[in-house]
Amino acid sequence: MAYLEIKNLSKKYGEKEGIQNLSFNLEKGKILTVLGASGSGKTTLLRCLVGLSSPDQGTVTLEGKNLIQVSQEDNIFSRIGLVFQSFHLFPHLTVLENVALAPLLASQKKIIFKQKTVLNDDRARTEAERLLEWVDMSAKKDAYPCELSGGQQQRVAIARALALNPEILAFDEPTSALDPALRGEVTRLFKDLKSRGKTLIVVTHDLDFARSVSDDVLLLKDGKIESQGPASEMFQTSIPIAFEKNLVE
Repeated sequence: MAYLEIKNLSKKYGEKEGIQNLSFNLEKGKILTVLGASGSGKTTLLRCLVGLSSPDQGTVTLEGKNLIQVSQEDNIFSRIGLVFQSFHLFPHLTVLENVALAPLLASQKKIIFKQKTVLNDDRARTEAERLLEWVDMSAKKDAYPCELSGGQQQRVAIARALALNPEILAFDEPTSALDPALRGEVTRLFKDLKSRGKTLIVVTHDLDFARSVSDDVLLLKDGKIESQGPASEMFQTSIPIAFEKNLVE
């Protein structure tokens, strides 16, 4: 059984097809890159995987459990965390407060659903400090987002996503908001996440970045899978052809 298994996932927006009958698997500890031109369905797929959109049909199964069918109570702690393209850090909170906020809010929801585990402020801050050290941002814990570079904000956003302890991390265009000089830093960070056993899903237009980090590649066109396979094969065959046909940008 695959670690993450997607079967016949579809989503419409009115008469427009966002994604159509997508099926693929992802093994634990691997990095899957999703490529495709604008409007190919990449963002729709990501939104369905992390629960921001409800698919019209299909299943998202993680370790044998269908995430679409779980109750709100069971799904308090998201099993797939998302790092947004623009990071979406709260500007009025410090780095430490940004990272500690998510588990505190989730803890309050656990009280509503009468679950036993409750997180206090001290515990949340301690865990946030540990995660900031993990992404090499401890020195900036009292800084505000406006005082950080793009690469530093990226690291804080990753720490915040990790604060809910998701099994999978998903990224929406992780290099688009960064200067080219910072892309190497993000590449090293992704490889570090993988070395620590994290499973990653990455939506990107950046072919060089995708080539450097991917284990597997999914190429979308018009909401459907154009091709998929190991990165070593895809970048030798399908991706060059897709680039020539303007299927990726």
